[in-house]
Amino acid sequence: MVKYGVRAEKRIIHKHLINRKYKSLYQQRKNLAHTQFRFLSAELEMPTSMEIYENKVIIMILLQESPMAIMIDNKAVAASFKKYFYVLWKNAQKK
Repeated sequence: MVKYGVRAEKRIIHKHLINRKYKSLYQQRKNLAHTQFRFLSAELEMPTSMEIYENKVIIMILLQESPMAIMIDNKAVAASFKKYFYVLWKNAQKK
């Protein structure tokens, strides 16, 4: 299995929720240590990505002409985004 930096060495699990349209991302990263994927339905495609860790939420807006990121450092906000993520995770398909 391929290792991926400090995150993998610390055994931190990275969970990806992606649309099937981005299967190439899955193919590139599926063998990374401590990495899990689930697939969302087609109607949930958005030009955004989120990272949630500790008390931080990073929302990345992936527009070609003007990409940007917003970081929120707040325990309550991070907890609510984690709940949202796990509702989607529970309902997403495993491969």
